[in-house]
Amino acid sequence: MQPNDAIMVKIRAFAPKKGVYIMKKNLFRKIIPLAVAAAMLAGLAACNINLPFNLPFGGGGRSVDHIPFEGVDFSDYIELGEYRGVSVAFENVSEAAVLATAKGYFADDFAADDSKTVVAEGDDIIMDYDGSVDGVSQQGMKDEGHVMAVVGAQTFIPGFEDQIIGKAVGEEFEVRVTFPDDYWSEDLAGKEAVFICIVHEIGEIPITGEGVQELTGGQFTTVDELLEVIQEDMEHSIAQHNMELAFQTAFDNATVLGIPQGEWDYYMEMLLEDLNSFAEQSGMSAEELLQAEGFESIEDYWEQDIEPQLKRELFIFAVAEAEGIELGGDDFDDVLNMIRMQSGDMSMTEQEIYENVVGRGDIIRYLMSGKVEELIFEQAVDANA
Repeated sequence: MQPNDAIMVKIRAFAPKKGVYIMKKNLFRKIIPLAVAAAMLAGLAACNINLPFNLPFGGGGRSVDHIPFEGVDFSDYIELGEYRGVSVAFENVSEAAVLATAKGYFADDFAADDSKTVVAEGDDIIMDYDGSVDGVSQQGMKDEGHVMAVVGAQTFIPGFEDQIIGKAVGEEFEVRVTFPDDYWSEDLAGKEAVFICIVHEIGEIPITGEGVQELTGGQFTTVDELLEVIQEDMEHSIAQHNMELAFQTAFDNATVLGIPQGEWDYYMEMLLEDLNSFAEQSGMSAEELLQAEGFESIEDYWEQDIEPQLKRELFIFAVAEAEGIELGGDDFDDVLNMIRMQSGDMSMTEQEIYENVVGRGDIIRYLMSGKVEELIFEQAVDANA
């Protein structure tokens, strides 16, 4: 069962009142070229449309007639490895993580227990931490008076909380961790970090029905209701994350031999057009815009952002062909009707959508990606089972 959207929007609106969590971010993301911003601002935002996928470039108008990888002999460009039954260490949602998330909304209600002097698993604590990488302090890795709920729930970097258990109140100690290779911040991914920590208090963050009712404006009245909706939301996010893990494992088993010239030409043409347009609107040259975004040149941008996306798409369409996956009219209708509803114009024709909102080629990419990712995920084997 998927969480009710209205409920989840309301729940997500309540941020923890104290402290900054170093949470594991949702790792399910696709590459979004910066050039897309110009068209998104000029077109989609103007008609208040939120697409369920990322446009590779500009949107409607330019990919009306472009069909991705049409007529391509995939054997010339990619060797598919094992993609069915790949072994993946899937993540799961623990009761402790759900409880820690819930308690985060009530951090201001922390009550110290002076009888507790040594941190045990499951405790709620107040602590300071100051983290560094290669001896240099990092933004977002320092906090004072931070409330950590349910020590051991693994809401921080893997291994962080395990090293807090057994530490005494007032004791200064080091925590050494390694950020995961797929950590959401590329600057920290795979890096070793050292945190100087001290625990000030051990206690409890109480959650009551009255508190839940106040937090949600009466939408929920019991703690169990809050925990249930949080668990549903976390399970949805973890499922997306696990799907991406399975896909990435399958993708890593493939060998890309090259990019079809037609796709390369299409992407490069759109990249240059959108990049120049966005640069002009920003009052900058294309080179200045790229440098402001951290890229040395357009070649650097292509290698870091565009080429990886092209390789991913090549893999997706190659698997689709190998599996005989096809798109039907119902697939397109679901997306088109969603766009019509968001635009408030149910009379908008299919061609008008392709010309003004999002090209048929972009919808094909989105739909085919979903079908292939679902196939790989459903066939994957949980290494933790």
